[in-house]
Amino acid sequence: MLKKILHHKVFKNFSYLTAGTVISQLISLVTILRVTHILNPAGYGIFSFLIVQGILLLNISDLGVRNIVVRTIARDPNTANDMIINGARIRTVAMMGLIVLYLAYNHFLGTLSTLQLMLLFGYSYANCLANMLENTFIGNQKMLIPSVANMTTSLLWLIAVYTLPVSRANVDSLFALYVIVSILKIVLFYFFLKKRHLLLGKVQSFRISAPRIIKESWPYFVLVLLMLPFSALSNNFLALNAKPEQLGYFNLSQRLLGPVSIIIEVGFAAIFPNLSSLWAKDEDQFYGYISIGFKYFMMLALVLCFLFALFAQDIVKLLFSAKYLPAVKISQLQIWYTFLATVDSLIGFILSAINKDKVILKFGIYKAIFCTPFLYIGSMYGALGLSYGYVISLALFNIYLWIGFKRALNSRISKVAVLWVFSAALFLVSYFLPANIFVIRVIIALAAMGFTGYYIAKNYKTALV
Repeated sequence: MLKKILHHKVFKNFSYLTAGTVISQLISLVTILRVTHILNPAGYGIFSFLIVQGILLLNISDLGVRNIVVRTIARDPNTANDMIINGARIRTVAMMGLIVLYLAYNHFLGTLSTLQLMLLFGYSYANCLANMLENTFIGNQKMLIPSVANMTTSLLWLIAVYTLPVSRANVDSLFALYVIVSILKIVLFYFFLKKRHLLLGKVQSFRISAPRIIKESWPYFVLVLLMLPFSALSNNFLALNAKPEQLGYFNLSQRLLGPVSIIIEVGFAAIFPNLSSLWAKDEDQFYGYISIGFKYFMMLALVLCFLFALFAQDIVKLLFSAKYLPAVKISQLQIWYTFLATVDSLIGFILSAINKDKVILKFGIYKAIFCTPFLYIGSMYGALGLSYGYVISLALFNIYLWIGFKRALNSRISKVAVLWVFSAALFLVSYFLPANIFVIRVIIALAAMGFTGYYIAKNYKTALV
């Protein structure tokens, strides 16, 4: 069993991305320690707000193209040049329009300076191109190179922050360095793509290729718009309804969650191309993998989130000054939103692999309508209130989502009910257990990991039989 798992392509890709991600996150964490030492919570709030706004523009300018690019290249590597070049052209046109809209937004509601706006737009466009190039590696299921490239740029960012004189370090100078590092990432990705000969196939006319890509991607684009309150606009809600330091606490908690979130995202990146390819080749085997594997992925994500929630206060106290302690409770709530969002995303990836794009869109519409009021009202009570809005709204919505997913999949997910009960129990333990009982928390953590390992090993053997 172990040999079969270790040699599987998904496991190898997951291992490459996980190792690269963990190292990159450790480097990033050391960098953030320096940034939070230089900036107070309000200054860090502005710095992190710029990054989140850059991601906001990046996600919208994508127009839902990313999933189509990965899926198409995974099924036919010879489409890489066409998908990357025309995908980049589509994103460039979209980005230009977004810049105009954001300038209007900042004029009436925002507070960013002219320099900050210029840096923001440069950061967004650089990552727009870098992300498109990275999709080629993901589509070809070659995850080692992007892992190395991301580690390299993280290290360059670390060096830049620690060598910048404190007298010149402020929000603008730090973000300018961040933009430069993002540009270097483009160079690295392009160099390795050329060296490994992954840019294959002819580039079709933009007039022919672009409409076809957009026709396939529009459900994902609408879904991206619907998910904006969760992915980026929560920062805008806080900026409108709370003080800048609340942005600092909220985004620091997001940063602390980074290693957990990215490990889960890495798992998705490793699984999605394989699922898309498998469904096209062998539907019976695909449904067999989903029926058995869904609960394993869910359980691993659950335990990972539980361990973080148990030791969040120890992490903050160890790494940051007392002025950032309000981020602890926020982090403990946000990690459970991360778990719920993982289940949500896993459902979306499975439906995407079987081309159920319209079903995904329907779920996204209902989710945005139901959850967004919770987030906006929660932001009126600061970062902690916003976090409660995240967890409560998505927990309630996932009841409907799970019922709809089982109907759309038309296949049974085995023995998953016990995991929902297990999830609720671990949430209660992690959130209400007294923080000063360290030994008991360690014992509980070991018990949770032991139970998970035993459950997976036992049920995997049963499934093989």
